[in-house]
Amino acid sequence: MSADKRRALFNSLRQKMIDAGLGFESDPSFENAVEQWIDGELPIAELRNEYLNLLVSREDIRRLEQKARRPLRSPKTP
Repeated sequence: MSADKRRALFNSLRQKMIDAGLGFESDPSFENAVEQWIDGELPIAELRNEYLNLLVSREDIRRLEQKARRPLRSPKTP
């Protein structure tokens, strides 16, 4: 598939999601990976892995932030 076709496909998909009221990923690292895919430098499977890694890292950060907000438990005294 040519770079022009990949760009058109990506832009069409992004616009459909926006028109449907859904958010679309705007993380710079993801956008960079998309550009690499469009240019033919990154296989689609690797683009998917990049996105999944981004989601995992966000979840890790969310969990750490939640944990940091929890009050420390005082040890039980006998």
